[in-house]
Amino acid sequence: MTGSFLDEMDGLLPWRLLAQVVEPHCSFLRAREPRVSTEAMLRIHFLRQWLELTPAATEATLKEVEHCRRFARLRSPDSEVPDKVTIRQFQRVVDRQGLTAEMLLQLLRKAAQPARRST
Repeated sequence: MTGSFLDEMDGLLPWRLLAQVVEPHCSFLRAREPRVSTEAMLRIHFLRQWLELTPAATEATLKEVEHCRRFARLRSPDSEVPDKVTIRQFQRVVDRQGLTAEMLLQLLRKAAQPARRST
């Protein structure tokens, strides 16, 4: 996967809208040090799905591959990358709470809205 694919996905998906779906279920992130935003974890979640990575491989990829870290909005490979336990826990929350379906519903609603004209 190239940086250009990630750049395209970065501009295509409404990350803040999707993060709002997940945020109420992610109180465990607030207790984590260093703190990782829900949006960053959501980006990591999508990256993990696209690359078919295990939680451990996702952690390693974020530490080693700069364009993946940039896509996830993580500045430092040493201090901001969530560990494999946090990545796995986020996946479980998304799965157990049925958040994938809710995110898809939000995407469909957004796509059905008429495009706004620039004036």
